[in-house]
Amino acid sequence: MKYCFILKIFFLCRYALIVLDNQNLLDLWDWEHRGNGLKINNGKLFFHFNPKLCLSKIDKLQEIAGLANYTDLEVASSSNGDKVACNITPINATVERIDSKGAVISWEAFQHYDSRILLGYVVYFIEAPYRNITMYDGRDACGGDG
Repeated sequence: MKYCFILKIFFLCRYALIVLDNQNLLDLWDWEHRGNGLKINNGKLFFHFNPKLCLSKIDKLQEIAGLANYTDLEVASSSNGDKVACNITPINATVERIDSKGAVISWEAFQHYDSRILLGYVVYFIEAPYRNITMYDGRDACGGDG
């Protein structure tokens, strides 16, 4: 039993930062306003089950902190950022017509070097009587979207 305890301590000591099971975590740090002076001298990153945290945010932390590349066992691409759009490309959209039954929206076709990448478009909408909503309106503390 003592040997098993030592193995658990060794496992945890390998990591400088463990971020685990944060259902609504969207960002790690405000790099623009808080500076880039973060340095981690020893240890690795461990990120799992953070469904709204994009891998690009973890990559930025790794780069600024001066850490070595992580493996899929340390930072899981399948459980971080899997419930949010991470690689967003803005497109030009125009509202052509609005009536009581719906709206007609047109946009330029998305251009990508591999036409098989984009399988379709999803258009989300939310009623905004005062036109002052943000992408966070309608979300609750449990991660649901209105």
